[in-house]
Amino acid sequence: MNRSTRAVALCAAFALAGCVGTEEEAIRTRRPADPVVSESAPQLDEQRLADFGMSLYWASPLRGEVITGVFLEGQVLPAVDRKKRTYGAGKPCLYAFTKAQRLYQIDLNSGNVNWVYEVGRELMHTGSGRPITEFVFRPSRATRFKTYDEVYFVAGDHLYALDKTSGAALWITSLDFPSASPPEATRSYVFVGGHDDRVYAFNKEEPEFPAWNWRTDDDVSNRPATLPRNPNVFVASTDGSLYTFPQNAPKPRTPFKTERRIVHDPIMYQNKVYVAAEDYNLYVIDAISGRLDTRFGAESPISGTPVISANSAVGIDYSIYFPAEGKGLFAMRRGARPEGARRDPHEVKWNHPTATRFLCRGLEDAYLMEPTDEFDSVKVTRVDALAGNQRDSMTLSGVDYLVTNPNSPKAAFEEEKLVGGILVLGYRNGWILALKETKSLPGGEFDVAPRRAVAAE
Repeated sequence: MNRSTRAVALCAAFALAGCVGTEEEAIRTRRPADPVVSESAPQLDEQRLADFGMSLYWASPLRGEVITGVFLEGQVLPAVDRKKRTYGAGKPCLYAFTKAQRLYQIDLNSGNVNWVYEVGRELMHTGSGRPITEFVFRPSRATRFKTYDEVYFVAGDHLYALDKTSGAALWITSLDFPSASPPEATRSYVFVGGHDDRVYAFNKEEPEFPAWNWRTDDDVSNRPATLPRNPNVFVASTDGSLYTFPQNAPKPRTPFKTERRIVHDPIMYQNKVYVAAEDYNLYVIDAISGRLDTRFGAESPISGTPVISANSAVGIDYSIYFPAEGKGLFAMRRGARPEGARRDPHEVKWNHPTATRFLCRGLEDAYLMEPTDEFDSVKVTRVDALAGNQRDSMTLSGVDYLVTNPNSPKAAFEEEKLVGGILVLGYRNGWILALKETKSLPGGEFDVAPRRAVAAE
């Protein structure tokens, strides 16, 4: 279907001031009444930040807006040009939604607003932390021509498709079922879970009605999982089963069954599917064969969607972070498969007993969230990423949203490296701040003034 003119995107260019991915990806740390929109950026103790190993990287105001959610999304996929050089396709971006029902796309590396779209309806499924979905096309190997990338979300009872670069509407379609999950997109389809126990597949070329649907035995409230080169889509139902569908066929393989509900999104990475269940287990499933690789028992219901972050530029060396009720945060590491082995090794390396979320990855450290007894405060703890030893902690006050950033300064692609080590703080009074690990900055030190992005009109 051709691009629709039924909605209008407001686009603007913003000058650069200065130089130069849980249970919930973005979560409110407090729920106050609507604040007074502020012209001044929230104040942070710069000396304490420096002692903690971080610096204020940028501060971005959304002028006149009350922010109701901040989210991070973005696929960085390997692509190959004619000279067989591998590079990244795609770029992580921040999205902010406001009380005025506007969606902003914000550059994660500068804080500048790329575009703003007048939605006019309430954004749905924000509690998952990932209500915004992107699909990134790989450039042609022969011509390096790249199809426009796409952004999807559900607002009210409508499914929206936008151009990622401009924010222009591609199409909007009404849903005749109560949506229960954020959408997930592949090259040809968009998948949405329903409160009627079904998963729906919309063909991008004819999105007016679902191309097919399939009924499970309970709500499909988890965002489906896909990978661009994998022909399957993985759907976790609260009936406790993981369903594997060919994208164009409404008939799943034999479901993978857990012993209790699945209430968190399945995550795909490097042809593995990570499924957190209420039966105390994290399951690692091979996305090609459907075989169970590993099952780790946390001795308590797993309370958040796993987050995956690279340990090095070698794609198979990464860590999976996940919380369990009353047990804290676990870090599982995947390494290279030993010669002759049939399965990839996954081993839990450490457990932080009081942490509840992974926030971001630095060069050597991981930054975690811990609750505090203080009203309106949250603690950020820095630990050795591979050993788990605690190095320091810092309390932040007045922050409404903390955004999990899975990108690593040690990732294979420059687009991920640049935004690795960034911790995003959102404030309802119209401000978004980014802290960046000092070690992960160019040259390893912060030698320029923090930037202030130009405010959106």
